[in-house]
Amino acid sequence: MTLNRRRLAVLAPLGLLLATGIVSAYAFARMYEMRSMVQHTHFVIEAAQRVGNDLAQAESAERGYLLTGEPIFVPRYARALADLQRDTLQLRQLTRDNPSQQRRLDALVARIGVRVRLLNGGVALRQAGVDSAAALNRLEQGRVEMEAVRSTMLDLQAEEQQLLSEREAAEQRRLAALAVVFLLGVAGVALAAYLTNRTLLLYAQGEREARKQIEAQNEELQQQGVELELQAENLEQQAAEMEIVNEQLHERTQVAEEALHEAEAEREAVRELSTELKARVAELETMFERLPVGLCISYDPECLSIRVNPAFAKMVGVATDENISAGRPDAEIALPYTIWRNGEPVPVQDLPMQLAARTHQVVEGADLDLRFRDGHVLHLYGWAAPLFTEEGEVRGAVAGFVDVTQREKYAQEIARLAGRAEKLYALTSALSRVTTPEEVGAVACDWGRVVLGASAAIFCALASDGSALEPLHVLGVDEQLVQRWLRVPVDARTPVAEALRRGGRVCIASAAERDAAFPDFGSPEGLEALLSAPLRLEERTLGAWTVHFHEARGFSEDDLQLFDTVTVLCAQALERTRLYEAERQARAVAEEANQAKLKFLRVMSHDLRTPLNAILGYTELLQESVPGPLNELQRTYLGRVRASTGALRTLIDDILEFARIEAGRVEMRLSDVPVVRLLDSVEALVAPQIRAKGIHLVRAESDAALTIRADPDRARQIMMNLVSNAQKFTSPGGEIALLWAGDHARVRISVRDTGVGIPPAELERIFEPFVQVHRPEELGIEQGVGLGLAISRELARAMGGDVTAYGEPGVGSIFTLELPRAQDRAAPVAVAAAAPG
Repeated sequence: MTLNRRRLAVLAPLGLLLATGIVSAYAFARMYEMRSMVQHTHFVIEAAQRVGNDLAQAESAERGYLLTGEPIFVPRYARALADLQRDTLQLRQLTRDNPSQQRRLDALVARIGVRVRLLNGGVALRQAGVDSAAALNRLEQGRVEMEAVRSTMLDLQAEEQQLLSEREAAEQRRLAALAVVFLLGVAGVALAAYLTNRTLLLYAQGEREARKQIEAQNEELQQQGVELELQAENLEQQAAEMEIVNEQLHERTQVAEEALHEAEAEREAVRELSTELKARVAELETMFERLPVGLCISYDPECLSIRVNPAFAKMVGVATDENISAGRPDAEIALPYTIWRNGEPVPVQDLPMQLAARTHQVVEGADLDLRFRDGHVLHLYGWAAPLFTEEGEVRGAVAGFVDVTQREKYAQEIARLAGRAEKLYALTSALSRVTTPEEVGAVACDWGRVVLGASAAIFCALASDGSALEPLHVLGVDEQLVQRWLRVPVDARTPVAEALRRGGRVCIASAAERDAAFPDFGSPEGLEALLSAPLRLEERTLGAWTVHFHEARGFSEDDLQLFDTVTVLCAQALERTRLYEAERQARAVAEEANQAKLKFLRVMSHDLRTPLNAILGYTELLQESVPGPLNELQRTYLGRVRASTGALRTLIDDILEFARIEAGRVEMRLSDVPVVRLLDSVEALVAPQIRAKGIHLVRAESDAALTIRADPDRARQIMMNLVSNAQKFTSPGGEIALLWAGDHARVRISVRDTGVGIPPAELERIFEPFVQVHRPEELGIEQGVGLGLAISRELARAMGGDVTAYGEPGVGSIFTLELPRAQDRAAPVAVAAAAPG
């Protein structure tokens, strides 16, 4: 064997060992990176939940303020909005590496913005002195947006939950791959070391045979020397022959010396290789001893003797020099555990190392349960691989195991928490459907048994005078005791009254402790432990409740937190029923007032129109000179009287129309209306007055096939209001343009003017009833009541459309009527004239 081959035989295991280390280090780094990603996903889910909670708190504070008018709700509302902004920014930072979540978050932020504007509008209404009934009508507008926000939030959380599952699965796969790579590397290094040792042994054997040959030649030379001495007297006559023999002897001596030098060099090389081999073996031993992964190795094909490293010995509680093979005769007596899989004992031949040696194949993903004599169970997850000789025969096996007991505990805890969360969600859902305090008590008692595992429950509300607790629902208690509890004074010595007085929970672990603390309680027979707590919301006490348990028991911090959570949910539901009842009563009062108002407006309309019609009739008679001729000044005065009377009748009609809209009495007769016909009818009515004022009227060419789905009369009424409004605020020499645009679903008809314009801050306010941005007397125009735009928007929305505004002071305004396009003509159309804003 040459020196290069010997070096290769030694360096090959070293190279394999270094490669194994590099791959293992890379796998550790990737596993750490994946763990960081899992933690990041948890942070995103928590941030998303906080955003939803912040918005719900803002909505709750706004609703409380709108319903009660109490100023205490305003700072809570402001804090909720500040928390919402902070948590939304944090959620955006956490999802900046996820374009899908960023898009979903953009949609969520937009919807939250709409909802917040509605919330701010409701608070502003209440602060402006609007009554709670009108404010509640404002709340109805935000329900759809809130549902959309919740839907978007659920989608975001669902995606993050899926991403969390994928990343945790990837983490487990990387951990498994790391163990497999390491075990294969160790097995490869061991096999290379064995082959190197085998090669060196063969080389040493060859060296011994060469030495024997040299010694035999030396012995032969010595015998020849003796023969030469005996034949000394014959040397003279054989001088010539001796010279030849001497030369041959000299040559052989040189060959022998060279052979000795080579043998010495080879022995030195063997010593160097042996030193390197010992160093490599020491390194392998160090890895075997120090690695935190449990390693097992056997050098017999039946795996009757298995050696373990310290990590595995510590894991299962055995000595490192102990044979842990379950196949040896005394294994059942000596080993402190038995091996199970899927609830059944594992036969020896099916254990990972024995199975790998028997089948000559690698065994991956072996799940084992080690059940110890003291009752605890150790969950192991590992792999096994066979070891082969040069001839391909199995000579043993190697295996590696990791302790996944904690992972199993985590999985069980997650399952438990998921079950609890599901029950709490069901409880929340059930409480969200109740409408009376009695229903809250029934749901609380029923779900108290389901969520808390209680055997009985009593749910009480605080009497209106605050002197006693009145049970709303009792479950699992004898009827005689129920009669005793029909009214519980707040100073009584009972757990529920004590919890109310303390302002915090009361925990009783056993019947003896309960009887000692409350001797006059008269507890139900067969009940032991109990929990009581007041039902409080913010600073208000609504009642108290108690849950009982059949057995004596202690309560962990987790049990108490769960009880507190259920208590808070019940208190919130009880408060909601109170608010619901107040809202129902307010709605009834508002409906009654609305009916009275509508009746009054009808009577007023009839009573006012009768004299107005008479005034108009006599005015027309005078203008036609029926009683006699009139001079020019009289005709001017009569014209003004007639114009003022017509304006007054229009105001009366607008007020009555708005009352009908508010009462929901407006009927829509929808049909397919061509846009050309609508614009023709509007232009025919308004063009003379517009041109008479010196205003230029422009109209874009309309597509004859463009059709909207609307009530023709209501659509014409809206357009007349918009054009009249533009005419009112446009000076002579200005321009009014009728524009349109459409797509496959919607058609937008705009009225653009070059009038005084509208400040951006007033664009939404102008659609509120009885609101006028500009004072008519300043512009020299007729006085109105500010109902035209409000009526137009409500009519448009009743037809499935809307009216929007865009304006700039000193430049002009654009009012746009948007309506659904008729479905039988849904082909896309080109935009004839674009309207800004």
